[in-house]
Amino acid sequence: MPQDDRYQPYEPCPCGSGKKYKFCCMKKERAGRREGSEVAEVLSAAEAAMSIGNAAGAAAILEKGAGMFPDHAGLSMKLSEALFDLGDIAGALERMETAQRMAGAEPDFCLAAVVEYCLLLGLDERAAEAGRKIMGIDAVDDTASLNRCQTAARLG
Repeated sequence: MPQDDRYQPYEPCPCGSGKKYKFCCMKKERAGRREGSEVAEVLSAAEAAMSIGNAAGAAAILEKGAGMFPDHAGLSMKLSEALFDLGDIAGALERMETAQRMAGAEPDFCLAAVVEYCLLLGLDERAAEAGRKIMGIDAVDDTASLNRCQTAARLG
């Protein structure tokens, strides 16, 4: 959808709905741009906190942001990283799996983090399952898969 400043408010909406642009997509587009800048502000503030070693502050900022934008996968991923830095591996795993569901796919980054967190928590079977998804392998057994996952997690 083109930016709303290219269209006059009372022209037909370019989406083809038959409504006037003002009463259709104009408000949605403006809200989307506003939300994007607010998310960027949250991420920037969290990065600033992390850069001075304040993982707790970053986690608090990201938790608030995730509450404001509950469907934003990027905020959940960053919150997962902050929780990991705080030593809350179980919380980090939960947030990363949430981000994975929000993304509607299984990005390799999410899966790699899930493998690492599961290994740290002793959840070998879950780590092996995530590892198989990353590597697209059908290991002969979970032990072989787990060994590959551990190697991949160590290599980063």
